[in-house]
Amino acid sequence: MTYNRRSFVVVAVVFCLMCFFADCSPAAQSGGSSRRALLIVDVQNCFTGNGSLSVSGGEEVIPVINRIREKHAEQFGVVAVTQDWHCVDHVSFASQHLRHRDPYDVVNLTYLLPTGQLCRSDDLQKNYTVACNPTPDSKTSLVRQVLWPDHCIENTQGAELHSRLHVNATDIVIKKGNACHIDSYSAFTDIGNFRETELKEKLRSRSVDSVFLVGLALDYCVFYTAKDAKRLGAT
Repeated sequence: MTYNRRSFVVVAVVFCLMCFFADCSPAAQSGGSSRRALLIVDVQNCFTGNGSLSVSGGEEVIPVINRIREKHAEQFGVVAVTQDWHCVDHVSFASQHLRHRDPYDVVNLTYLLPTGQLCRSDDLQKNYTVACNPTPDSKTSLVRQVLWPDHCIENTQGAELHSRLHVNATDIVIKKGNACHIDSYSAFTDIGNFRETELKEKLRSRSVDSVFLVGLALDYCVFYTAKDAKRLGAT
């Protein structure tokens, strides 16, 4: 069955508090606002308005996020902004698959362990794939991949943050999905958990213990970012 996430995403905003990296005691949170981060997920042209993977009503999150920043600026010591940032022939694009060319089809991709290299197949033959010859000692991992329309291609207008989103020079900017051979919904890691982004270390180095999430889209990038925050130590 064709899976279309656009059919049930309306306005994808979540605003939630989670204790980060495990210690939620009052003493651990005595640092106040300096230890809280606002994480703004993927508010980009490609996911809003007439974007190539537009979320219905997606632009409605922008004034909400801007108001949070303006009215509660003192509550956040850190603000991080993420961008989906794909190469032109990214593995998640339906257009790059020889046998599965319809957006929202689902395929299983095979990756070598522990390196996370993508195995070449009849369906996908790119210079970022490798020949995988199974041996008794080799280990692989199957990763479920939804195929999307081409979107958020690096260094294009579609990948840029929406012009009405308030962004400051001091904000941390995290680009994700920028490895051609693996997708990334979460701001923390790719979908195979092979490689982390720099976000965890940037938050940890600033002693962040609480994260508030806002952005697009609730069922994918916001959801998996929250889920990975929990996996990495949130309680």
